Amino acid sequence: MVPGDVSPDRLWRWDGSSWVPTGTSVPPLQPSGSRRRPWPAIAAGVIAMLAGVLILIASELPYVHYTDSTNPSSVSIFNTGFAPSNWFALEPVGVALLALAAGIVLVASTSRLLRAIASGALIASGPQSLLMFAGYVLLAATSASAQTGPGGFVGLLAGLLLFAAGVTAAVGVFSGRDTPAA
Repeated sequence: MVPGDVSPDRLWRWDGSSWVPTGTSVPPLQPSGSRRRPWPAIAAGVIAMLAGVLILIASELPYVHYTDSTNPSSVSIFNTGFAPSNWFALEPVGVALLALAAGIVLVASTSRLLRAIASGALIASGPQSLLMFAGYVLLAATSASAQTGPGGFVGLLAGLLLFAAGVTAAVGVFSGRDTPAA
């Protein structure tokens, strides 16, 4: 070694008796495939997945309780008391699966395009779910022989959360806050 020799990484210089720092620094190495996820996307993804679970819970809970004996006493989306109408349960199950998938995309994906698509799906399905469960709440509220059950209100909350998750993700994507911090 000759005094003045620089190490291959250019961080050290040989002074004749020991290696001394050159004063230059290199940014910390980060694997090329691992970027930090932006916080709006993570928050929106978690909210979307929670809303998906709440939609399934709301579909199981009764949305109405009839006080007369001419109808089944408690009715839920998954238990209507009339077998042919059970097919209507496909809609909330589909929305719950979409919410879970969109939530996973928002949490795991580094692609702004995929997060934009997921946010749009949530923005669209949130009001749709809100209106569907509002119909169940209004059905029970306007019936003379019925009381409202918790299913409709849990569904309303889920619809609001879906919409909020979509808006949060969209604001992050389109405002530039979606860019990961260094």
